[in-house]
Amino acid sequence: MENFNKFFKILLTNSQITLSRDLNLKEIRFIISKINEYFYTNYEGIGYTNILDDEFEYFSEFHKFWEKYHKEVLNPKIDEEKCEQVADVLHDVYKKFGKAPFCELYDTFSLKPKEICTIKYFSANQDFRGSRKFEDLFKKYSEDPSIFDK
Repeated sequence: MENFNKFFKILLTNSQITLSRDLNLKEIRFIISKINEYFYTNYEGIGYTNILDDEFEYFSEFHKFWEKYHKEVLNPKIDEEKCEQVADVLHDVYKKFGKAPFCELYDTFSLKPKEICTIKYFSANQDFRGSRKFEDLFKKYSEDPSIFDK
């Protein structure tokens, strides 16, 4: 419970809200339940989103929020100077070695580019840390592609 209290107090401090005591187990359960509900719970009538000319039901309230506010939350910036530097390095690699370093970075089990994109699309939301081995997913797909169906 100590770790959760520490985590929660950091959230509150960054929100300029104070809590003068530690939470009890019942309060922690309630907060975790509400966090889980917000991020992962679907319900009848939640609504739909359109992606690539197809309609999908939202999977949670967070999904609706993220669709609307992801740009503001992420606030991505492009540093043109750094992009130029990276482009120069990659261009030098291409001139020296050709396209080989940029192709087949891992064993794709001879899958087509569209199949690889399908695998990456359906596994991306489970892999925020980049810890999944694509080779394992490619092998699973080659054994049973239906597990990656919509």
